[in-house]
Amino acid sequence: MKMIKFDLPMNGKKIVTLEELRDNASIELLAHFKSGLLIKWL
Repeated sequence: MKMIKFDLPMNGKKIVTLEELRDNASIELLAHFKSGLLIKWL
């Protein structure tokens, strides 16, 4: 299986780490979850 590496856009920032995701969590996170983008990013 190939690793997909990309930045996750959230709150106008590009999230690269789980720590950044935690610090910048917002309602956008739910939208990324529903679209499947969050699963791919993780």
